[in-house]
Amino acid sequence: FMIKLRNFGTLILALQVTAFAAVDPGLLRLVMPDAKVIAGLQVRETKNSMFGQYVLSHMQVEDAGFKKFIAQTGFDPRRDVTEILMASNWEQSTPQSRWLVAARGSFNLAQITAGAKTYGGTVTDFQGVGILTYSEEAKPEVESGIAFFDSSSAVMGDLASVKAAIQRKQSNAAPTGDLLGKARDLSAKNDFWFVTTVPIS
Repeated sequence: FMIKLRNFGTLILALQVTAFAAVDPGLLRLVMPDAKVIAGLQVRETKNSMFGQYVLSHMQVEDAGFKKFIAQTGFDPRRDVTEILMASNWEQSTPQSRWLVAARGSFNLAQITAGAKTYGGTVTDFQGVGILTYSEEAKPEVESGIAFFDSSSAVMGDLASVKAAIQRKQSNAAPTGDLLGKARDLSAKNDFWFVTTVPIS
């Protein structure tokens, strides 16, 4: 569908699915303060809905690359992720563009790290947290990475955002930003939701 906005007011969209669970405060704390778009998904609840079945039906689960990824890392996002939170400051096509995906789930850190290294990835320590980054051959235009805080929480995004998220988690500071209150309210009533202050189509 297409939605056009005539102003820059906050847009709130949501899909009500089943029983409600508000967004994990620990994930919300990782969001950049200047986020203009935040979205969340309760995976376990949503995947049994019509919406979740639609998404799963469009995943290339028989893709050889996907199967190889699962075999190498032991990580299957269809099974191992329970909650996803996505955020962006929506500074598109500029050096200041920032994006972040935070997740709760079950992560076999040793196997995931070993699998990443097999493909040439590297692990760099940042304030006591290891950040996995791409190999030189596969490195994207904007360098990005993924960090695991423990076996149940992880964050990925552009490298600057991942490092900033690590700092926010370690400081244990309260979440800040214009959209966070709306995110809390909406997530308490919906399993899939997003809020934004920018016009979309």
